[in-house]
Amino acid sequence: MSDCNIPAAGNPNHFAPDEIIIYGVKLNAGQAYGKIDLGRDQAPLTLQINVALGNKTLPPDEVAIVAAYGYAFEGHCYRFDRPKILLFEYDGLGFIAQGCGFDRPPPPPGPAPAPGPGPAPYRPYSMWRIKAQTRILELGMSIDSAQTLILDAGLPGKRPPNTYSALMQVAHRGGRLTGSQ
Repeated sequence: MSDCNIPAAGNPNHFAPDEIIIYGVKLNAGQAYGKIDLGRDQAPLTLQINVALGNKTLPPDEVAIVAAYGYAFEGHCYRFDRPKILLFEYDGLGFIAQGCGFDRPPPPPGPAPAPGPGPAPYRPYSMWRIKAQTRILELGMSIDSAQTLILDAGLPGKRPPNTYSALMQVAHRGGRLTGSQ
């Protein structure tokens, strides 16, 4: 079994059967807001998200704004098909990621570095241990043209079912299903 399939070890002092380990990158590390680059060729547009309780902005050691790439639960690792932006309360900054393949640094671009003493490898991923009942806010993000996100998504057959007429009811008439209003 490769280490990509092994989640981080649990806490030996406290077993939590409903623990979920979230793997990702903290977007609000070192500041009270998370930054998301909206991918523009000219001057970059950046979305800044902060979390407030009343009029007080919560510091980064009380809330995590995370670009999550995967999670572990009950001894198994799972990867999201695309990163999820998650916000949740968390006491602390998270831990350096262990297990599920997130503990290895990405290969650096260009030629491999020469072996020998040097700086510690860069570990971009962190992990957070949360309970299954922890309240989480997921932000859905899609970046594309207005044509794709609004017009093309509204074509018949591509719309979510809840956008069709709510007045339409299905009635049984002589063995056939017909629509009535």
